[in-house]
Amino acid sequence: MRYLAGNPFSAVTLPATLAPEWSLQIERALAPELLRALRESLDAHCARPGDEAAQCRIARAAIGLMVDSGLRRAEAAGARRSGVKRVDGIRGQSMWTLTLVGKRSKVRTVPASPATLDALRAH
Repeated sequence: MRYLAGNPFSAVTLPATLAPEWSLQIERALAPELLRALRESLDAHCARPGDEAAQCRIARAAIGLMVDSGLRRAEAAGARRSGVKRVDGIRGQSMWTLTLVGKRSKVRTVPASPATLDALRAH
């Protein structure tokens, strides 16, 4: 009958699973003075009238997300508005978070600062 001649499940692949990632690596972050200069430059360009201001608002929102939470470029590009949520923190204070699928299909929830939320609203 040759029932055990081969494994019928050897050709079946398992579906990708999503796993949470908790650590935030900050050793490759830009220096605070460089970040401040970058934000000041973007703010100055956003204040100018014209088509360049719209591009600057997009850049300011994306850079704000990446700086606040350590997102990679692909993660920031794949972020969706539906992932932004307000959560209640300690002492009645609320904060905003962004949940997204990151590297190696891991689900990450990262913080978003009020300045970044303002930049997203302006965009």
